[in-house]
Amino acid sequence: MYLSFGKSVPGKSYMLKNLLTLVICCSLLGCRIEVNVGLGVYDDGDFRFINNTDLTMTFFIKNTLQSGNVFDSDYEIVTVNPQRLSNDVRYRWLKENAVNQIASQDTNSRMIGQSLTASLRDKEDYWVVSWLLNQSNYRLSLFSRRQNDTAGEFQVRIFANQTLQIDLNDPSTASLVAEAGLVTPFYSIAQCDDLTVGDIAVDLCQAGEIGRSYLVIVDANGQVVIARE
Repeated sequence: MYLSFGKSVPGKSYMLKNLLTLVICCSLLGCRIEVNVGLGVYDDGDFRFINNTDLTMTFFIKNTLQSGNVFDSDYEIVTVNPQRLSNDVRYRWLKENAVNQIASQDTNSRMIGQSLTASLRDKEDYWVVSWLLNQSNYRLSLFSRRQNDTAGEFQVRIFANQTLQIDLNDPSTASLVAEAGLVTPFYSIAQCDDLTVGDIAVDLCQAGEIGRSYLVIVDANGQVVIARE
């Protein structure tokens, strides 16, 4: 099923107006949102948005060729509840300009907002994470999605909101840490209860199956979001 919503968005010195089109593709497996920006030749990538904060967050994307503020309703992509993640969003931008603004804002008061500007790569898939530094400073991070599926073990990357020790139930890995706001490399984990981040035991069995790759988002208060890479 396809649902399409078109919005006219003024362009910058264009003969044709930019067009922001939202398409929702649904199947028995769920829905994927597709967002098209402009008229012309597209590059694209799949995004998933993670809200690792205590507030409901709305996420936005705006190509820098488009006018207005990234927090304008025209550029709203998806709203995500605390400690949850979105479905896949296929975002298409004009091939001639890969520079895009990405933002998050608390949905209710609209008083807390963060944004970043990034040059996106065609066919690259991304994580966008809204998170809390030291439980008070709202931050936004963007990084590429990766897969490293390996038979017989979990492959896990970790993203934490403060620097935390990583315990893989293996004495040889005792010095591993997750630094605040930086995603780790993949770690191989044999059993679903072998991972502890700080004082937080992470149960990988609740997320999926052995042999797959996962991103684990952890905050110091014990909140955990586990997502398939």
